[in-house]
Amino acid sequence: MSDTAAIAELQKLTERYQSLISKLNLSKSPASFDEQRESFSKTEGINKLLHRITSELSFLNILAEKVKENNDTLERHATLYNNLAYYEALVVRLLKERPENVDAIFKVYHLEESEMANETPTNHNLSRCEVDIVCNGGASWIKIKAISLDRINWLCEHPASFEQEVFKLAKKLVKTASQNTVHYRHPLVIFHFSHGVTAHLAHQLQSIDIHIEGLITKCSCHELSVNSNQLGLSDYPNSRCLSEVGIQTPTCVNFDVTSLIYLTSDITNGENDYYYKNKVLGQQALEERTAPSLSKFKQFLKGKRLITTEAAYEKFMEILNLLGGTKEKSRAQNILKDIEIVPNNPSKDILLLKGRKITQLNQIIFGTAISIMATTATSNSVFVRSIREKRIMLSVYLHPARALTETSALPKRN
Repeated sequence: MSDTAAIAELQKLTERYQSLISKLNLSKSPASFDEQRESFSKTEGINKLLHRITSELSFLNILAEKVKENNDTLERHATLYNNLAYYEALVVRLLKERPENVDAIFKVYHLEESEMANETPTNHNLSRCEVDIVCNGGASWIKIKAISLDRINWLCEHPASFEQEVFKLAKKLVKTASQNTVHYRHPLVIFHFSHGVTAHLAHQLQSIDIHIEGLITKCSCHELSVNSNQLGLSDYPNSRCLSEVGIQTPTCVNFDVTSLIYLTSDITNGENDYYYKNKVLGQQALEERTAPSLSKFKQFLKGKRLITTEAAYEKFMEILNLLGGTKEKSRAQNILKDIEIVPNNPSKDILLLKGRKITQLNQIIFGTAISIMATTATSNSVFVRSIREKRIMLSVYLHPARALTETSALPKRN
């Protein structure tokens, strides 16, 4: 390829990368923003995606200069096309989802690879596993595969390369998902093949519980005794918005002390137009006046079994009797009518944990939820984070921290 042709080709590649930034509306021009896609700017990992794309652009610019100076050739960088195909496929698949349904891009999860089941995980036996797109509150993982059909057919003919390039990654993702449960269920692992996938490869991946997105084609080197419909692949002929598919949601919600206070507090129940000497209470009241939060929580609770442990109930009543006002005490009694008080029955795993931020009360409350596979509603993000760092997967619903405020309220604001 001549230098002139190479530079022209590099310019085309540059324009395609710039088009990706435009599609994501991450450019600096306000005129390019679209209301729906603008909200992707708040998605975890969107800046990582932008950084990787701009890094490719920077490399293209550097390469163009080297080609002009006869210090390099385009032919030596065939991976440029592979990288571009991957990012284009990722952006196209990302934009099929509603922004509020996407939790993260390039999310890193950890896989414990201990030899012994009871071995304490350390940095030495934890490996990283990056998921391209995470949806549905972490319950759906999408891995983008922008492999050409020619390459897939070649992999079919070379089992060792297939194992290394596709199947090894797939098995690692499935194993990682099994250790990072959401509401006590493994996330759905999806391979999105932007250029299609052969029935043989799809069959191999389905055998380890990988779900397939992409057009199914015949493999030139394998004759299968089953067709794509028999494999169930017709359920995933094309990618679609995962929010349309639906996922399993919690059926039982366990209230810890903070969530019982959250339900009972005056400021979450409309009584927030007051002054407070305590700055924390004043900030909580301001947040509730600006964006009331309880209605979303109540919507989450609809149709679910509601429980609290004996330990949480006793501690809550102690706090309520000490700090609660008349309306808050009355409200609490009405709330508790719909909540089943269950015996303390914490899982053994959580009772064995030690740490400065791990209290016995929370071990009982969250441990009982684990025993009965309930989702714990809480504002105690510090405890949740410390437990997850110990490789125990909790099912939680995090809400804002709120206090009992009725007895602390000063005269109403004008």
